Amino acid sequence: MDEFLNEILAIIRSDKSKEEKKELLENYHASDLADVIEKLDEEERNEIEDILDTEHIAEILYYLDNKAEVLEQMKDEDVADVIELMDADDAVDILQELDEEDRNNIIELMDEEAKEDVQLILSFEEDQIGSIMTTNFITICKGDSVKTAMKKVVQQASENDNITTIFVVDEANKFHGTISLTDLICAREGDNLEEITSELYSVKNLSVKEQETVIKYVLENNMDVQVYFNDDIKQLISKEEISFNKKLIFDGIIHSINGNGAFEISGSNALLSKMTPDGLLKASSYSKADLQAIVLDNRLGEEKELKYSIKSSLGSPATILNASMQTNFIYEVNGISKNDIENINSINTRTKLLDRIKMIRSLNGDINFVKVQNDNFEYNLKLIDSNMPNYLGDALLNSYEKDTKNLKSLFLMSSKFDDETFALKKLGDFLEGISFGFFPSQKWD
Repeated sequence: MDEFLNEILAIIRSDKSKEEKKELLENYHASDLADVIEKLDEEERNEIEDILDTEHIAEILYYLDNKAEVLEQMKDEDVADVIELMDADDAVDILQELDEEDRNNIIELMDEEAKEDVQLILSFEEDQIGSIMTTNFITICKGDSVKTAMKKVVQQASENDNITTIFVVDEANKFHGTISLTDLICAREGDNLEEITSELYSVKNLSVKEQETVIKYVLENNMDVQVYFNDDIKQLISKEEISFNKKLIFDGIIHSINGNGAFEISGSNALLSKMTPDGLLKASSYSKADLQAIVLDNRLGEEKELKYSIKSSLGSPATILNASMQTNFIYEVNGISKNDIENINSINTRTKLLDRIKMIRSLNGDINFVKVQNDNFEYNLKLIDSNMPNYLGDALLNSYEKDTKNLKSLFLMSSKFDDETFALKKLGDFLEGISFGFFPSQKWD
């Protein structure tokens, strides 16, 4: 290292022409030049940046520890030119070392394609997976021939050099699996790419936990499904029967008579009787998950349990919390007479709650949130945020007065928040609590 350092310093400080210095410096690895740059003064740094081309500087920048310090000595236009040549994820790492004003100025000077890639990754919070993703990858389509796939790799490789792993997408442009470049090169014309495509994850089984029975569905290699009740094999449902019932249920939904209540799909009970002990498929009300899946990570060889909550769009919109004595909110009404109260309470229309609120407002009455009725519910909300009962109390009242059930809109319009970012953060905290086992009737642990 010291030998290279002295050689590079000698070149930079020599009386050679700019072209001669450039030719000599390009013989050294970017990491060696980075080590030297960190030891140069500002004048010498400016000289080496003037000698080398933008592409070479971009390579050196990757190895620098004090990237921000070096960039601050360069013109914004030059920094933008350098950043454009880097992978989007590396560019974002460097830009995040700069202050916000400098970062925004440089992004505005970048070409549109590079700017879009960088802004996409920057739009994610640091703890979100999107913040560490890259746009440097190559895709081919499921069903491509070997020849077509190789042609696509060659075409995309000029802009995306991350070609060790090739990503396969389906007809909807959604991720399907991966193929290693080695396997693609070794494949022969006429080979089926599906046979060398690796899915990152595969589902081993699905299960529903009822009060006394664990129902498990295991997908066989031939796509038939084995049904287990408490680990005992009860049924084998063929893929043909599954396909038939899928169409039966779908057609039953499509051709059902419009209405607000439940409806029966003729013929579906035969399948349900095989899938469940009593013909009903319902998880415990004390579980956030309707369905558990055991998924195999094919790269790590590890099994993981994932839980899913199933919401139907056939009926009314899904609710976050069911209406019950456990989720009552208590409000105080001021500014109206006893006679007004009697008149308000006499309203007994189909939308009596909304109509009563409207009448209170028409009489210039004030409605103020007091507390949630259930102590456990209040305790759980305050574990998320000490002011969460107030936030939800305000959102609930607005949901009737503003005629919307959209939680994002309700939090954004709330008088409890002065800042949009803060409002959305509190909503996110609440929804996160719900997803991690929050029940109004039980103290959260």
